[in-house]
Amino acid sequence: MRRSLFSSRDISEQASHDFAAAGFGQGVGETDVVGLSVRADLGADVARALQYAHEHDVLHRDVKPANILIDMQGDVWVTDFGLAKLTDAGSVTASGDFVGTLRYIPPESLRNETDARSDIYGLGLTLYELLALRPAFEDDDRSSLLRRIMDEEPTRLRSLVPNVSRDLETIVCKAINKDAHGRYQTAGELADDLQRYLDELPIQARRVSSIERLRRWSRRNPMLATLSATSIVLLIAVSLLSTYGYVHLR
Repeated sequence: MRRSLFSSRDISEQASHDFAAAGFGQGVGETDVVGLSVRADLGADVARALQYAHEHDVLHRDVKPANILIDMQGDVWVTDFGLAKLTDAGSVTASGDFVGTLRYIPPESLRNETDARSDIYGLGLTLYELLALRPAFEDDDRSSLLRRIMDEEPTRLRSLVPNVSRDLETIVCKAINKDAHGRYQTAGELADDLQRYLDELPIQARRVSSIERLRRWSRRNPMLATLSATSIVLLIAVSLLSTYGYVHLR
């Protein structure tokens, strides 16, 4: 018997209950360090499976909790390669403006651009959901969900699960970078970093600074960033002129 990793909306409540019964589904506030390590270990196993597929020129293109199964021995299985394609194949295997489940697809998939890093993004969101017990992006309205995928960052893991270490949060954050160049470039690199975390060794990923977050936001919202920068410059100029005028009058 195999059970699917839970997903809040796209599989049943019973699946979520089964996931909790297997020992992985404590409440968000009750998630302990051991439980988090189990989740990280599952993520590493999935990453190794994806690396194997990528080495054989196969992209999954629909990595999500519902497509990852755990058997009674605790072994992890990546399933449902129905949307998979060979990396050297130019044809798209499904109709529509993108391939995959909307909540777990990377921004580049909306432009029909996919490679191994797209699967890494899906695994990153799966790991996020596995740790936070809620999706990174959740919206009933399709257009709003698309906007969030393109423009917004998920809620920081440590604000949802305080027990998550900074290293594990950093790994997930790198895996779900909206820019494919900023992600792990191979699933094997992600697996290695997760294993480093589990072995209490320094990870390769680096935390995203506030300046880097601002830079990413500006790149995604150039017009709003320009208006904001202009407003700040004008505000500073007015403040300086007001101060100069006051000093001059004194």
